[in-house]
Amino acid sequence: MVRRLGLIVALIATLLPIGALIPGVESTAAAATSTLPQTDPSSTEVDDAPISTLTNGNVRIAAGGSHTCAIFELGTVKCWGWNSSGQLGNETNTNTNTPGAPIDLGTNRTAKTITAGASHTCAILDDNTVKCWGSNPYGQLGNGTN
Repeated sequence: MVRRLGLIVALIATLLPIGALIPGVESTAAAATSTLPQTDPSSTEVDDAPISTLTNGNVRIAAGGSHTCAIFELGTVKCWGWNSSGQLGNETNTNTNTPGAPIDLGTNRTAKTITAGASHTCAILDDNTVKCWGSNPYGQLGNGTN
C-alpha cells in the first residue's frame, strides 16, 4: 500500500505544476511559461511589466486559451492577447498585447464577474444579465446562434 501511494504521489507530482496543491505557493512552472500580456500562443517570453495601475485593487481577471480579460475599478472590461475569433470583444480580429478600450457592455452597464473559455469570454453584468463575445461554433455565447 505504501509503495502504491508513493507511485500515485509521484504521478501527481509529474502532472501538476509545483505548488498547485499548496495554497499560497505559486507554481514556478506556470510562472515560467505564462506570459501576460501575450499575443502569440506559441510565445514563452515573460513580460513582468504591470498591465495597468489600479487605484483601489478591485479587479477580477479571467484567462482563456490565449487571451486575458479583466474587470477594472469601475466595472469596465478590457481584454488583450490573441484575437482570432473576436474573444477580445473589440469588434476586430486584431491581436494586442495591452488592454484595449473598454468593451461595450451596453448603456450604463458594468461587469460584476468574468470568465473566459478557449476563444470566448462572458461577463455577468450589474443587472444580472450575461454578455458573451468571441467564438460561437457550439452556441457558447448563449445568443441562440452558432
